[in-house]
Amino acid sequence: MSGTIGDNVYRASGVVAAASAAGTSWQSVETGATFTAVAGNGYPVNTTAQACTVTLPAGSVGDTIQLVDYAGTWDTNNCNLTADGSEKIKGSTTDGILSGEREAVTITYVDATQGWVTTSAANDNDSAIQVPEYLAATGPDGASGVTDGDYKVHIFTATKAGSDGFSVSAGGNSAGSNTVEYLVIAGGGGGKANRGSGGGAGGMLTATGLSVTAQDYTITIGAGGTAGAVSGTIQGGDGSDSVFSTITSTGGGGQEANGSGRDGGSGGGAMQDGGADSEGAGTTGQGNDGGNGAAAPNYGAGGGGGKGAVGADGTTSNGGAGGAGGTSDIVEAGTDVTYAGGGGGSCYNAGSGGAGGSGGGGAGGSQAVGTAGTANTGGGGGGGGIASDANRAAGAGGSGYVVIRYKFQ
Repeated sequence: MSGTIGDNVYRASGVVAAASAAGTSWQSVETGATFTAVAGNGYPVNTTAQACTVTLPAGSVGDTIQLVDYAGTWDTNNCNLTADGSEKIKGSTTDGILSGEREAVTITYVDATQGWVTTSAANDNDSAIQVPEYLAATGPDGASGVTDGDYKVHIFTATKAGSDGFSVSAGGNSAGSNTVEYLVIAGGGGGKANRGSGGGAGGMLTATGLSVTAQDYTITIGAGGTAGAVSGTIQGGDGSDSVFSTITSTGGGGQEANGSGRDGGSGGGAMQDGGADSEGAGTTGQGNDGGNGAAAPNYGAGGGGGKGAVGADGTTSNGGAGGAGGTSDIVEAGTDVTYAGGGGGSCYNAGSGGAGGSGGGGAGGSQAVGTAGTANTGGGGGGGGIASDANRAAGAGGSGYVVIRYKFQ
C-alpha cells in the first residue's frame, strides 16, 4: 500500500482511485464499525472484521470524499453511507450501500435535491452507491402478511392461484431484498388399515436466497393421502405434492396392497403379512425411510418416515413409532416449530400402537383406529388396529403447508 497526503493517486491492495483536482488528503486505514468523513479526505476502509458505516458531513456544493475497499471485502461486509441530518444520498434519505469488491469511489455533494452522488468509480460492479429497495408482495387472497421485525411472513394452508397466491408487486434489489426464505411441506401419506403401517410424512424443503421477480406465483398445497378403510382399499394413499415457484416437495408415501411401504417425501412404513414386505424410501433432502414390520404374535407394523428421522421398525409386541419431524423458525424468528412427522404403525390385539412422530404424525392403533396426521403439517397417518372391524381403520395424512418470508424494510 502506498500514498501520502496530497497524492493524486492512492493505491490499496491493487485498487486505484483518482484524486480530485485540488488534491485528496488520504487518511489512515479505517477499521472500525463507524467513522465520520470529512470533505476533501480519502479513506481506505477495511471491512474484513465487520461492516462499516460512514457518516457523511453536512455538504457544500463541490465537496468530495473518496472511499476505497482496502481489503476487497465490501461484497461480504458492506461499506454503508448515512447522510447528515435530513440531507440526501442520490436523491434519497435512505442510507446508501457500497458493496463492490475492490471498489473505489468518489462522491460529490451537488445540491440539496440530490445531495451526495457518485462522480467517479473504479471496479464498480454494483453501480457504486446503491439505495436499498425492498420486496413488496401480498399473500393468500391479497393479505398483507404477518410482520416479524423487518420481515413479512405469508402463510398458505390452501392452494391459491394468480393474484390470490404470492403476488410480488416490486422485486427490490440486492442492497435491500430481492430473495425470499421458504418452507414447502407436501401432504403426508395415509396409514394402512388392518394391523397397518404408518404413512410417511410429506417432503419438507426450506432454504433462504430464492430469487423472485414482480409477478404472481401460484401456491399449491398438497392434500394428505387417503386413510386405509375397514373394507375395500385397505392401504393408505400417497400424499400430494406442494409447489412454490421452482420448489416442489414430494407427497408422503402410503402403502402397497401387499403391505410394503411406498416411496415418497418420506417413505411409508411396512407390515409383515407372510412375505418379504419392505419399507418405503424417502427423498434425499426432503425426508427419511419408513420402518419395517415384524412377525407374530402381534405383527407390529413399521412407522412412516419423518423429515428428521426414519420410521421405527415394528416389533413382535408393538408398532413402530413414526419418524420425528424437522424444525423451522420461519413463522417467527427464534421460535422453532416442528413439522412433517411420520405416522405410527399399529399392532395386533395386545401391545401398543406406535406413537406419531413429532410434527403432526398420527398414532398407530392397537385396539383402536389409527389417528390422522395433523392438518397443515404434512404429518403421516397412523396405521389401523385389528381387535374388531370397528378398530381396523387407519388415519389419513395431514395436508401440506407453505410459508414465505422476506425483508420488507
